[in-house]
Amino acid sequence: MAITDVPRDFFDPFRGKRLSYLLLQQNEFKCYPSIFANLTSVYEMVLETFHIGVLEPAFFDGMKELRSLTASNTKLEQINPSGSSWKIDLRELDLSENNLQMLSPFAFKGFSVVIVVIVIVIVYHYRWQLRYKLFLLRLSILGYREILDEYDREDYDFDIYVISTEDDENWIQDKLKPYFQGLPYYKRSRNVFTEDDLPLGRHRMETIDRVLQKSFKILVLLSETACADGWFLDCFRMAMDEVADTQTEKIVVVFLQNIEEDVMPFYVRWYMGGQGPYVEWVEDDDEGQKYFWKRLEKCLSVNRKRNHLIPAE
Repeated sequence: MAITDVPRDFFDPFRGKRLSYLLLQQNEFKCYPSIFANLTSVYEMVLETFHIGVLEPAFFDGMKELRSLTASNTKLEQINPSGSSWKIDLRELDLSENNLQMLSPFAFKGFSVVIVVIVIVIVYHYRWQLRYKLFLLRLSILGYREILDEYDREDYDFDIYVISTEDDENWIQDKLKPYFQGLPYYKRSRNVFTEDDLPLGRHRMETIDRVLQKSFKILVLLSETACADGWFLDCFRMAMDEVADTQTEKIVVVFLQNIEEDVMPFYVRWYMGGQGPYVEWVEDDDEGQKYFWKRLEKCLSVNRKRNHLIPAE
């Protein structure tokens, strides 16, 4: 049925009613300002094959719940030529199959304000995440200055202290010691490869605690056997406590085997969460081993102070 003559109060009976969807199709009645004002609960409005000509914000004043407006094939030629502000909060607008002749720069005045407000709210809500991303971007472009330990290698009584288990002593004798002997700063008396190299005269626990404090670097050899060894884990915990006290990255973890996450101890997980550097040993791979020794030498060369202002590696 086509409606051609509609009074201004045509929709008054719908005031306060729970009408959420309105479809007007194949009609040619004249739209008056605020003609839909009483349709306060309409969420979606569809005008199809409908002669409008000019779409004004005043037509929809009072429709505070309107979020979706479709005006397709409505012979629409102009939108808001007067530049009035829209008082509705549209989320969807479909103006397909129309012959728009003029689109004023102020056609959607009011919508822009809503968009700006939404953007401000979103930016404020995610302000810390945005600051973090911007901080990472600045680090990637400008970099940062490393803070080194104020004590040099020669200021320590021991150069390297190795925390390991008896099962890993063969790797120490066959691989690690020959590597250290080729380093320019190697001094046999200043390296503790096994517990046999610990100084005498004190209780075992006291000796280990002192060596941890007096060592330039602490090398932790991690294997499946080590993950199940209580004494090894106690020594690792003491080393982590030393790092926490001195705020230096003096621990380097060496993975001798690929350890499943399910069997990885808590302190290892904690360390892997960004507490310091680690390297992985590879068997039967000459190029991989060359990279391993190069990476290990770099990790053992300096002690960096822990910088809590930058993200962990």
